[in-house]
Amino acid sequence: LSPRPAQAQIAGVGVAEGTLPGRSAAHTLEGTSSDARPRQTLGIDIHAHYYPREYLEVMAEGRPYGGDYQETPQGYMLKAPGFSGGPFPAKFTDLKLRLADMDAQGVKLHALSLTRPMPYFGPPEYAAKLARAFNDAANAAHLQYKDRFVGLAALPMMDKDAALDELKLDRQPHVTVLDLTTDPPQVLRPGRISPEQISQVIGRPVSSTASGPARAPGMLESH
Repeated sequence: LSPRPAQAQIAGVGVAEGTLPGRSAAHTLEGTSSDARPRQTLGIDIHAHYYPREYLEVMAEGRPYGGDYQETPQGYMLKAPGFSGGPFPAKFTDLKLRLADMDAQGVKLHALSLTRPMPYFGPPEYAAKLARAFNDAANAAHLQYKDRFVGLAALPMMDKDAALDELKLDRQPHVTVLDLTTDPPQVLRPGRISPEQISQVIGRPVSSTASGPARAPGMLESH
């Protein structure tokens, strides 16, 4: 069997700049960013996984703990205890490729989130470093494209103190904290995503005021 040529990863004009992890020029469609805008914006994508380069670099440091990041001509591969996946296309990492996809699909905003491998392996200091690499990069993506990206924080949940330390960081005051255990759901801490936008996504009314004492990170006297 002879290999078949890879298909383009986006439905639109190529927009990457520079060499991307795990992609040749033919796959990244290197060039300039498209100025095209969708005729209609369809809303917010809250299932938008993101592997920033900073996170991948820390993954490569995790080989002693069962983690790994390897580049291949077809895309990059990721490995962690209980997980092995790939090849992943460059649009999981490059924001301009992602924006081209969003524009082609008419999506206004991505809520960037991490998927496996999550920062749940290795010693506590390594897991915390992995979580922080993702969170810092997601925050940087928001600061660069404030109307297109927000971040959903990743936490090193195997160590409660490290997770709480990460929550205390005020790098993402734009993050909206929502309590889905109440009816209607309540905004515990207002952020860039409004109650009206959340209501549009989940199909339920959302209260903009929370009852009782403060319960959200960044609003507590102590954890």
